[in-house]
Amino acid sequence: GQPKSHVQGEPAPQAERGIAGQAALAPNAGQQVDATTPGGRDAASPAPRSAVTLNQQAIAYTGWIPPDAVVAANSSYILAAVNNGITVYDSTGGVVQAFTTFTSFFQSKQPAGWQGFYFDPRVAYVSAEGLFLFMVAGRDDVAQTSYLFLAVSQTSDPSGLWWLYRYRADQNADVDSWLD
Repeated sequence: GQPKSHVQGEPAPQAERGIAGQAALAPNAGQQVDATTPGGRDAASPAPRSAVTLNQQAIAYTGWIPPDAVVAANSSYILAAVNNGITVYDSTGGVVQAFTTFTSFFQSKQPAGWQGFYFDPRVAYVSAEGLFLFMVAGRDDVAQTSYLFLAVSQTSDPSGLWWLYRYRADQNADVDSWLD
């Protein structure tokens, strides 16, 4: 079937996103940069390295363009989300909880007669509390309503129990006024 495009429309051409114009933005591309140049780096200095290196297959193609992939992690788990669901991995990339759609995950919080879809997920790990958070926007085109769905893990294990919340996000009867 056709991929689902985000409501905001088709992706901007590469030139508008700055991909084709990278040379114009980096006039010194391919040249040595003097360490005294603002933003320059000594050629002998090693490149910054990430504390975590993952080379794992993530959530498979879901039909959404763009997929809006996001990730949060603690020392034991990785919570990955795309526009229509989440997957939980262990720290080595093994699947702990298979892909779960937001429709299934938030079933108890969907309003009566829900005929909507979810999009634009955000995830975070709050180390001070030892909890994962994620929120996702929801839109019911039939009822012309918009919602924010929020989940807070009850422990530092995102494959366990969650507290779930739903907030109505449109404050008037204007059908063009919805959370995005």
